[in-house]
Amino acid sequence: MKLISTLFVLYSVVSLCLGLRAPGNQPNIIFILADDLGFGDVELYWNNSTHGRISTPNINKLALEGTRWENTYTGDTVCAPSRCTLMTGLDSGHSAIRGNNPIPLGPNDLSFTTLLKKAGYYTGLIGKWGLGDTNTTGAPNKHGLDYFFGYTSQLLAHDYYPTSLWENMDLYPIPENEKGPVIYSHDLFTNFSLNFIQQNYKKPFFLEIAYTIPHAGSPNSTDETGCPVPSQGIYANQTSWPTVERDFAAMITRMDRDIGRVMELLQELGIDENTIVLFASDNGAMNEGTHDYQFFDSSGPLNGFKRSMYDGGIRTAFIARWPDFVPVRVDTKSVWGFVDLFPTFTELAGIPASSLPSNLNGKSVLDNILGNQEVLIDDFLYFEFCCHKDFRRAVRMGDWKGVRWTLNGQTYLYNITNDIGEQNDLSAQFPQVVQQIDEIMTTNHVENPNFPSDPCDFEYFLFVFLCLYPNIFKNIISFFNEKKKKKKK
Repeated sequence: MKLISTLFVLYSVVSLCLGLRAPGNQPNIIFILADDLGFGDVELYWNNSTHGRISTPNINKLALEGTRWENTYTGDTVCAPSRCTLMTGLDSGHSAIRGNNPIPLGPNDLSFTTLLKKAGYYTGLIGKWGLGDTNTTGAPNKHGLDYFFGYTSQLLAHDYYPTSLWENMDLYPIPENEKGPVIYSHDLFTNFSLNFIQQNYKKPFFLEIAYTIPHAGSPNSTDETGCPVPSQGIYANQTSWPTVERDFAAMITRMDRDIGRVMELLQELGIDENTIVLFASDNGAMNEGTHDYQFFDSSGPLNGFKRSMYDGGIRTAFIARWPDFVPVRVDTKSVWGFVDLFPTFTELAGIPASSLPSNLNGKSVLDNILGNQEVLIDDFLYFEFCCHKDFRRAVRMGDWKGVRWTLNGQTYLYNITNDIGEQNDLSAQFPQVVQQIDEIMTTNHVENPNFPSDPCDFEYFLFVFLCLYPNIFKNIISFFNEKKKKKKK
């Protein structure tokens, strides 16, 4: 007993010397997730765009008051599988959802929010769920969320002026949008998030604010034809920029403004020091809706963009802030990802590691977030994705990055530390490293009948194409209907 007391005193002294405190009671956890935000779209991560920088002062402030990581990874290169990895702690070789076709979480897919809820947290997600509609086993309230407001389907989330959203299991009508774009869904998400915090701040809470910005979309439509935003704000006078790029920048700055509102509320309620706030994007930069990801250099120094297995598709800006607990620093060396957040959030909540599922692919990175472990590098991170019949895979292993673009194709090898843009293939020089990565790709893939690797089916591509461009589908149907009418005449 005396030894334990002595160790505790020593730990307290060291913590005070470092200017940090040891976590005590369960902290509030707020995870802010952007949608298709590029690594280079945040000012502090990259500012070499020839067209000027997108203003993100509140995200900058978040980073300057905490830690920002430059080697962190999402769950996958598109929305649904990335969010599945985040919620379940399973990488895309083991997870239930590995693409954007509408396969829901199953009843046995455990989410970290289920465990947080059991540990006494009031849990909420506001914004984009994307892991199952309300009439499926993937409904958000069936996976540990006490409160949900937003889009259940990522495909419907392209409409920024919907006529309805979901509040828990009930439709939330927005009649103002029936005759045109009036109520911007992002603004609703911010207001509902502020209300959630105000109503629940006296008890431990978890809130994911899953913004849909800056994903491409259209007013009153699921088409991806632009970047809808109520106002171009400070970019309205940038007349040399294409309209879609002014809109894109305005979306990000609007989100940044609202992150500032969240942070102000935490201080007003006096819970700032007992709330850890984290920020990331679900995947890399988008190149859709006529937006050009190169206009603002959205991937920064990285190669590729959303749907790519290069780091431009799967690496994210990641920020954490918690006064007195998360140190002010920039971590360029640690390598981890969304797959590690399940055990990290549960450790924050005081849930013993021994009670977690044994099949998790990630590990807690809380020591790294709190600065107790200066550098933390996962043994490896694994990613897979079916894209247009190509079964793509990637592995990050220390300084090495392996990429394979087809099921049985060549594995390209890059030293990601020396070659951040993945330009120089070293597979011929280091065959033993390629062999290690190939083994990881083989052993870490568990076949999923809903997302087969062989064939990586054309039907999936067709489904996604028709969902993204429904007007084309309508035109095809109209064309054949007209032909039928003519034949009858």
